[in-house]
Amino acid sequence: MRPITRHHHERWHGTGDPDGLRGEAIPPAARIMSVLDVYDALRTARPYKTAMPHQQAVGILKRETDAGSWDPRVVSLFVALRSVNGKGTRTMSPR
Repeated sequence: MRPITRHHHERWHGTGDPDGLRGEAIPPAARIMSVLDVYDALRTARPYKTAMPHQQAVGILKRETDAGSWDPRVVSLFVALRSVNGKGTRTMSPR
């Protein structure tokens, strides 16, 4: 299994799965994927919930980052990139 796939459910503070890695021990690509995965889950409608607005999803990411779930640098860069791209549009591609 590829490290990005294996470790994208690890948490910055070490409570994630499958290996309980923490901080810099989590592969960088997995840290990025974990933030993207959570943002997508928050922003996408599911049979059991509606899609969340961009600002609300970012607020949750920031709160969870403050609690130690995500790499603060990854979240900060992600939020900055989303702002440059049009404040939460559904695509990361340039307009």
